[in-house]
Amino acid sequence: MQLKIFKTKKSFKKGGLHTDPEVYWVLSLCLAFAIIISSFILAFSMFQNINKDIASSNNNSASTQLINKDRVKKILDYFSTRKKKAVQILNSPAPVVDPSL
Repeated sequence: MQLKIFKTKKSFKKGGLHTDPEVYWVLSLCLAFAIIISSFILAFSMFQNINKDIASSNNNSASTQLINKDRVKKILDYFSTRKKKAVQILNSPAPVVDPSL
């Protein structure tokens, strides 16, 4: 005969306070897809806004400022003198004699 009065039950249950990693994995995947889709929508809307701005600026071509030809000529002269100096430096011999010769 067995007495069940003072006998304690050992019950080990799975779950309880433990977290399920699959829930967090699904949550992170959904969050990643939501970020990707929202970034595509934002990029498309920005593209549309820029496209509208370019189209409106092409229509108002008469209101754009003309480029000052004197400034362009000065800049071209500056770069041509720099090119001449660079060619002169490359073609001139080295002022220091190589001691190994």
